[in-house]
Amino acid sequence: MLVYIALFAATVLIPLSRFYSMSERKRVGFMTYYTFGLAAVGLLALLVCYFNEGLGIIIGTVYFIGFVAYQWISNYRNIS
Repeated sequence: MLVYIALFAATVLIPLSRFYSMSERKRVGFMTYYTFGLAAVGLLALLVCYFNEGLGIIIGTVYFIGFVAYQWISNYRNIS
């Protein structure tokens, strides 16, 4: 369980710091919902993993895919 908490803590810092380093214009709307939705899915994965590890790993996989997609999307929005 501590490994999952450490992984979540390490990976959630990147989207949150990236979000706050964007300009006001670029972080309105979609990026706001995506950033905080991603953090909510990660927290949900941690909470579910406490009770049911198999389901928590599935939700954690969804979180990790969303995390990787966030990197691509935020880089595209910063470039354009």
